[in-house]
Amino acid sequence: MDTWSSWIAAKRHPHYLLYGMGANHERLTSVWPGGQATLNPQPTPTPSELLSSSIEQRLNDIREWKTADHRFTTDAKEPLILLQNDKQIVYMQNNQIRYEWIGGSGFQNNPLRFPSTRTGYIWRNDKTAYIGFPLTNGERKQGEWYEINLTTTVSNPLKRVGDMQIAPEGIQSITFSNKPAGALFLEKTVDHYQEYWMNGQGRGQLFVNDYSASQDRTNMKPPVVSEADRTVLTKVKEFDNLTIMEDERGLLIYQNGSVSPSIYRLSGYKLGRTQPINIDTALRSQPPYTGPNALLLSINSMENGTEKGLLLPSTHPTPFILSVRLMEEGWTLLSGLNLVRMKNDILQTISYPSTQGMKSLEPHEVDLSMKGVTAITRDGSMMQGTKDGIKQYLSLYDLMNTRGSMPEESLWMSTLAAGRISKSEKSEGPTKEVMLLFPKREALEKEQSLNAAIPEQLQNALKQRDYSGSGDASNNRTVRQVGEEWYVLTGDRMERWEASGGLKDMGKLPVKQHCSISNYMVCQSAADFISKDGYWYVADTFGNRILKLSKKWEITEESPIPMPWKVGTNEKGEIEGYGLQGITLFTNELEKLSTTAALPQSVSKLPKEEVAVYPESLYEDPIGVQWLYESSRLYVYDPLKMNLLTHHVGSMTNAVGKPKILLYMNKMLLVFDDHIHVFDTKGNWQKEITFPRTKPDGIYDATPKGENSYVLDREKGLLYMIQGFRLLRIDLTSGAVTPLLWQLNTNMGNLLMDREKLYVTLHTGLGNEQSDSNEELIMIDAKSGGLVRWKIGAGFTTDHIGKDHELILSKPSDSTTGSIASGSYMSYKLNEQGRPE
Repeated sequence: MDTWSSWIAAKRHPHYLLYGMGANHERLTSVWPGGQATLNPQPTPTPSELLSSSIEQRLNDIREWKTADHRFTTDAKEPLILLQNDKQIVYMQNNQIRYEWIGGSGFQNNPLRFPSTRTGYIWRNDKTAYIGFPLTNGERKQGEWYEINLTTTVSNPLKRVGDMQIAPEGIQSITFSNKPAGALFLEKTVDHYQEYWMNGQGRGQLFVNDYSASQDRTNMKPPVVSEADRTVLTKVKEFDNLTIMEDERGLLIYQNGSVSPSIYRLSGYKLGRTQPINIDTALRSQPPYTGPNALLLSINSMENGTEKGLLLPSTHPTPFILSVRLMEEGWTLLSGLNLVRMKNDILQTISYPSTQGMKSLEPHEVDLSMKGVTAITRDGSMMQGTKDGIKQYLSLYDLMNTRGSMPEESLWMSTLAAGRISKSEKSEGPTKEVMLLFPKREALEKEQSLNAAIPEQLQNALKQRDYSGSGDASNNRTVRQVGEEWYVLTGDRMERWEASGGLKDMGKLPVKQHCSISNYMVCQSAADFISKDGYWYVADTFGNRILKLSKKWEITEESPIPMPWKVGTNEKGEIEGYGLQGITLFTNELEKLSTTAALPQSVSKLPKEEVAVYPESLYEDPIGVQWLYESSRLYVYDPLKMNLLTHHVGSMTNAVGKPKILLYMNKMLLVFDDHIHVFDTKGNWQKEITFPRTKPDGIYDATPKGENSYVLDREKGLLYMIQGFRLLRIDLTSGAVTPLLWQLNTNMGNLLMDREKLYVTLHTGLGNEQSDSNEELIMIDAKSGGLVRWKIGAGFTTDHIGKDHELILSKPSDSTTGSIASGSYMSYKLNEQGRPE
């Protein structure tokens, strides 16, 4: 018997037929699912060198073998080649996978044996192949995967990748990659396509997310596949720890992170230019840009050539509108997506106001001349230089986030020396709720009565649906009985209740919604609706109109009415719309007939109850009439006449603030964060002044400390108020609204006024990070709009104006910044020019 025959005979010994595979990521040595080995097989004898004649004979035999099809079974009687190169071969025969290195020595040849016949699928490149065997885990299909790699120098090229949620029978294609080593799997599931990346050398798989705005996994077209095999990705560019690949569907970005690699898809894009970006590592306290540099890509739409930008590395790569100047050299990345460079005595910044929804945000570009400024340095976001012989500072965050017209001089600031420190000052203005005896509100009782009439089954169904949500958002629904049936309006969706079938969607109504936001969100829409003569009449409360809708919810007629909250019919069959002006009568075609002012109702027989109310939402006028805002309603109560007038007025958009009731001349103002209702002193509604919030907005967790703080100049009829990132001047006569200060991503303190000078503190920086935070005091001339800035001690905010024109700043008890203890107060005397001393 020759050497080759002796070796084959030894391998046929039962102890050398393995019943299993090793653990995941290990060489094929131990366990194959379907049967556990009960014996520890002895090591396979190392084969000896073959004679040249024997090698050639073996190679001639192998040339007669067939190659396994894409789909194969393990019970082939004749050898089926799975993968081979010049002298290495992996083949299938008689429920075994075997490996041979013709003429080699010192290699392992542990056959893989199947207790029963199995069906497998194979995809291969020149030197790499993946084999998948279908598995079923309950209703979920998955696969048991192996990799063959003949490029390695180790003795056994077969690795078990492991059980994965990738069904081999659903694979449309596998595309191989040399750099980085691996393969891209495209699987078709029941309702969409999904991609996975298999790291080379059997190191496991990665889920491929698609962050393209144009991605549609339900319609993803698989590549053209030549039988079962795929070519290698050839359009590959490497940048440090990044690899960018292209195929017919778009870009693939592989990031070799410090903890683990990641890969993303941007379908519909191809790579344009690339530009390295320096990083200010002191401002990058968190990933992904914590290294010394990043890479900016210009990517182009494969559909229309539109250019977008992409900054890498990133944990959530999002294409954004690209400023062409960013593809030039010299830019440094600060926090967020804010960049700066100095070029020819020009300080240039490009910023994106938020990383949320960046696909639609325009870059904000500012150029500031630095001529005449000497000894320029930068520490984090703070520029420093000598200007007009004085050491001055410039915050890059101020420069990048300021909106509206602002003279360059107003951006520079000097340092304000610490004022007088004390612990005796007390903040003015009540903030806690107070209890008030007030007549029972009939409107609330009617609403409670309507809710009580709702069938229990329907109530339970609505409660169950509420509980199934996240708890961060809810809708105040409108439930009404129409004939014998019940209808539910939630947002803009109308549903009909069926006791046997539950809630049935009836369609979408053309109504406007309003959401009130704090640490959760409550949304409201149309407050009432009725059905009459085959049409629907809807009180579109926040659309300020009454609608007549067809059965398909299409508008057939509409009529304006401010804040309608109820719609009904009178004894003549006319349509009644209840709103801020009172009761308006309409024909069935919504032609206006008449309007009757809202009248007070007698409450002399109603009991009183305690009501919790915020002081700013309560006002008692000089003749004792009480004005109270509560739960979207304004109540005007005259305790002498024992009557009560009620208006439905809506709610705040930013619920962190509180509505305010103010007397101005012979008018009463109900001030919300984005509009003002103006009433006469008898409670008759006159007009509304609106000033919608802007985006990005200081709301929810970005709400400034001074949100809704205000100053009323009664002599000039001007109201100054902080709304998010804006300080507004509102002309109560003309309704004109002017931003005096508009600075994004800035925490403003309380607004104060002294002798026509407005004061507010600004906190800018990295959110809660103190490494680059900056405190400023701002003075604005109410006449001219001129602005002056001072750099002040950390943690102080505007509190109130004290006696003798003293400006009082406070340091909240939860502040941990600076050397001055929290809970302290710092005061400045304001001189004739309004400057603190």
